[in-house]
Order: sequence, then C-alpha cells, then structure tokens
Amino acid sequence: MEGSTYDQLLRIAGKILSSRPHSRGELKQKLQKLAEEDTVRRVLDRLQELGLLNDENFAYNLACRRLARDGWLPDKVCQFLARRHVEAGLARVTVDRALAAIGEREVVRRLLERRLRSAEAAEDPRRVSRLYRSLLAGGFTVEIVRDVLKPRVPPAIWQEMEDGE
Repeated sequence: MEGSTYDQLLRIAGKILSSRPHSRGELKQKLQKLAEEDTVRRVLDRLQELGLLNDENFAYNLACRRLARDGWLPDKVCQFLARRHVEAGLARVTVDRALAAIGEREVVRRLLERRLRSAEAAEDPRRVSRLYRSLLAGGFTVEIVRDVLKPRVPPAIWQEMEDGE
C-alpha cells in the first residue's frame, strides 16, 4: 500500500505543479492533507532530485516578475514569498539578486510608471511626496529615486518638495 500511496502522491504532485510552480512549503501543505508526513517528504525529495521543485528558482522567477513587470517594492515581494512558504532568508537574498539583475533604477522607473499613470497624479504634491517617501522606505537610494522621479514631476511641485524637506 505504501508504494502505491507514494506513486499516487507523486502523480498528484505532478498535476499540482503542472498548473503553476510551487515552493516546497506550498506543495508540502497541499500534500499533507493526502498522506503521512514521511511519504510527503519522500515525494518532495524526489521532485527536488528531478528538478521539478526548486525554491531558489521559484523565488527568483517570482521576484523578477513582481519587481520588473508588476512594479512591486522589494519588501512587498519578500512578504509575498513568505506567504508562498519561501524561507525568509532565501526570500531576502533572492529579491536582492533579482533587484541587482533588473537594476534598481529600472525597478523604480516601473514603479513610478505604475503609480503615476495619470498626469494629475504627478501634479498632486501630497501624492508625489508620499510616493517619494515610500520609495525611500522601500530601500531605494535617494539618488536613484530623485533621478527617476524628478523628470516626471512638474518643476514647481519638485521645488515645493525640496523646500519642505
């Protein structure tokens, strides 16, 4: 019975992974409802051996997509990875690696693109100031935030922000 339970669980895991990538923790959580812990661990180990389950690749691909395409702050990506059961240390290192690969300036540019879609958003001093502070709080450097944000904001609003600092 154990061998067939293992095979059944392996097939189920394959079906789950065919719908979308999962972290080891996510898949473990789903499979624990179906079999004993030892069988689940063996299935997860086998999937890792086959290269079908890799938390580093999973986290890196997800971090790149969220940073580059979706314009998320690095901390938000880390929180998202934690909800997907990626270990916190691995999540932080992976997000930093993805940020380095994409480039901090590009991530800030895409974030601003997303948050300042309308011309009136860039003309609202409170909104621009709040965005500026959130980017700094998100871990981006002052130099890059200023370089990318300044051209998108009317000079009068930028001057007002600088005078208010």
